[in-house]
Amino acid sequence: MAQSTSAQLSIEVVLLYPGKGLLAHAQRLMRARPDCRVRVSRARRLPEIRAAIGRAATVVVDATEDHAQAVDALLQAVARCGRDSVAVYTEQMHDGLEPFVRMRGVLLLLGPMDYFEWDGLWEGRLPATSAEQPSTLPLRRPRSDGPRRAA
Repeated sequence: MAQSTSAQLSIEVVLLYPGKGLLAHAQRLMRARPDCRVRVSRARRLPEIRAAIGRAATVVVDATEDHAQAVDALLQAVARCGRDSVAVYTEQMHDGLEPFVRMRGVLLLLGPMDYFEWDGLWEGRLPATSAEQPSTLPLRRPRSDGPRRAA
C-alpha cells in the first residue's frame, strides 16, 4: 500500500523534445525534488504525444530544434493539461512562434536560462511538497499580499 501512496503523491513533469540544457535542469530538479518524476518524450505522432503527456502536472515543450513539431505538441499539451500547466522553451526564436504561444496564454521561456530562473519556474509551477498537496491542486501557489487588516 505504501508504494501506491508514494506513486499517487509523485508530481510528474513531462519534457517534450528537450535539448541538453533542458535535460541538465531537469536532472537538477529531480535531485532537489525527490517527489518529482521527470519523463522525456520525443513523440512525433498525435496519439503518442497525447500518451506522453498523460496527466502531467507540468509540460515543457522545447521548440529550439523543431518549432513545427513543438507547435503540434503545445496544442495537445494545452488541451490535455490546461495553459497554466504548459510552457514553451526555446533557445532560438522562429517566425511566428512567439505570437502563437502568447495567443494561447502559455508561458514562453527564452533560453538559455540559468539555474536561478529554472528554480523560479519550478517553484511557481509545482506544489510546495507532494506530501502536503496532492498533484490535483492548482499548480500556482496562492498570491499573498501580506497580512490582512480588519476593516
